[in-house]
Amino acid sequence: MVPPGRYRHYKGQEYEVLGVARHSETEERFVVYRALYGEDGLWIRPKENFLEPVVVEGKPVPRFQLIAAASCLAPSAFFIRETSTSRRSRPGRHGSRPA
Repeated sequence: MVPPGRYRHYKGQEYEVLGVARHSETEERFVVYRALYGEDGLWIRPKENFLEPVVVEGKPVPRFQLIAAASCLAPSAFFIRETSTSRRSRPGRHGSRPA
């Protein structure tokens, strides 16, 4: 489980986890997050990779460490702009599964 909230990467940068998404074809889980510095674009990373530790100076440390749960943060808004209406109408994609 990856709860929404503010996380610190082992290199020091901070990110906001928005949630966990599922790939429409493989159903692999991805963590959806945004950088809290620079251009703050949206990013995804496989859940297993997000949760796995990294070795720093010979010791395992979390790749991302939760520093503030989402309930402690002001709500954030983000928008994903659809660039093509034909993409939405494809059957069997993004939640519309064949019967």
